Amino acid sequence: MGEIAERRTKKWGRSASSDAVVAVALAALSNKRPPTEKYLRDMLADLMEVCKAAAKSSAGYRHSRWTLPTYIEKIKEAADVPAFWTEAKEQFSGLANAIEVNEQVTREELDTLWWAFNGISTGTEAPFADVTAGLVALDSATELSELVLMPPLPNTPFLLSRILKVGRKPQDLEEQSLKDLLSHWDKAAAERYLADRENASTLILGNPAVFPMSWVCHRLAEGTSFLSDMRKVTGWDPAGKMRPDRLAFQVFQERVAQRLYENTLE
Repeated sequence: MGEIAERRTKKWGRSASSDAVVAVALAALSNKRPPTEKYLRDMLADLMEVCKAAAKSSAGYRHSRWTLPTYIEKIKEAADVPAFWTEAKEQFSGLANAIEVNEQVTREELDTLWWAFNGISTGTEAPFADVTAGLVALDSATELSELVLMPPLPNTPFLLSRILKVGRKPQDLEEQSLKDLLSHWDKAAAERYLADRENASTLILGNPAVFPMSWVCHRLAEGTSFLSDMRKVTGWDPAGKMRPDRLAFQVFQERVAQRLYENTLE
């Protein structure tokens, strides 16, 4: 996995399968407490660093704006109209594609900033500031993951921190037991998270240690208890401490990995 990530870092461009592998690794490791064993901890830390670098490289390529005049400059003079169009067709096609890519990047910026500064959930139409931090962690991460281009830029999740801070007391943002944070999740929120994610269900249920919060949502959507066997199934202890923003980051990372996985199926 580290070799795949390292190759992605050295090659400018995109690879759906490699991006998905890197995203799965980040979902599994980014927000989980590292193991106590030194060598395993160091190995996973090294893997995290190379995966972050690979994700940053792919995101940079996806969010780079293409230089439009280049396509016009490549069009050469021709002896007649048919010869001109034969020469120019490829360049005009590339220009149209470049315009679309640039528009997508601009649209993402507008959509995410408007959503963050507006501070109102698109799923519930309620202000995030009026909802508990635990539930905001789920809903905000769900909504942001649908607004961004894949892979997202490394600083994108910090919009979630801003959403959580607005109108909230500092103590509400401190570490709490994961059990308390998850107690605010309900079936409706879980179904919003799982909406249109049929292709990812097998991935989630087959890898609950990689997608622990997605697994919780599946349990809630089914009306099934999850606390009693969460630690055994996912490796995440519901009694463990976690800040609401870290929970939001985890939900976001899981959604990103699922979207990139679905891209490999298209």
